[in-house]
Amino acid sequence: MKNTNPKPLKEREVSNKKSHVAVAALFAAAGSADATNTITRGSWDLYSGTTPIATGLPNEQSCVDVIIARTDPAPTIYTCREKISALPVAAPAPAPSPAPPSPGVIHSSSFGSDEFPLSEGGRWTHTPNSWTFVQSQGGSAFGSNGITNSYDDSYAYLGGVTGDYTIRATVRRQSTCSSSCELELLLRVTDDSNNARAVEMLFDSNGTVQPVRWNGPFGSFYIYGSADSCPVPWTPSSELRSGDVIVAQASGNTFRAWVNGMLKACVVDATMSKGAPGIGFFIRPGVTNNALSISDVTVSTP
Repeated sequence: MKNTNPKPLKEREVSNKKSHVAVAALFAAAGSADATNTITRGSWDLYSGTTPIATGLPNEQSCVDVIIARTDPAPTIYTCREKISALPVAAPAPAPSPAPPSPGVIHSSSFGSDEFPLSEGGRWTHTPNSWTFVQSQGGSAFGSNGITNSYDDSYAYLGGVTGDYTIRATVRRQSTCSSSCELELLLRVTDDSNNARAVEMLFDSNGTVQPVRWNGPFGSFYIYGSADSCPVPWTPSSELRSGDVIVAQASGNTFRAWVNGMLKACVVDATMSKGAPGIGFFIRPGVTNNALSISDVTVSTP
């Protein structure tokens, strides 16, 4: 375009007007809810036909200024083009998969109150029957059965707890404890005035872990054997000591027990499908009731 000839300039202005409408439409689309591109405006280039005259100009006015400054022997039509980048709008990041649920604590206690029988506001229960009650004193829980030398284990369980769960406790041992001391973590406990049913994980003071099923009637029990195992070698650990951590878990019809993180017993029993977690103790006559106790207990979802 000759700078003295207004006709090409008029054509440029008309052409630019149309371009502005198109660019405005692009930017409007970029801000719409269903936009698929993000629009970024860039530099300007000047062309005569398909021949580039000037590139990288900062704005449209700079492109026009270059045209005005040119001298052409004949009327010439120039084209100012703006570089517009259209980038696909990033798809929303998929929502992260939920993390596996963290174990939920159902009940936790360090036995801060002295109680006989153990209750903690009604959380622990035991239907009065031929078995004895658990008590708490001095920051630990222990039995009250060191009298008859019978099957009157002391027990308490968390009423209303169902499903699968894990019960964890810390051992407290007195110097009066001999091989006559037993701790019990109980799984699938149910009871009434004549019966007590449970899977007992018996932690003997000598380190043996023995699963036993309470069948219901007083004195009726079943000692699980290798035919019931998952299997796990039932080998004694060292004697129980204060600070040892004992754990039992009910998962469906599978029942496991650990001492200090080492799996010690595993049995499967399809007859024991429901019931609550509990704690139990057995002490023979001549041994103080608190000879082997637990200083804390936590019941949680597995």
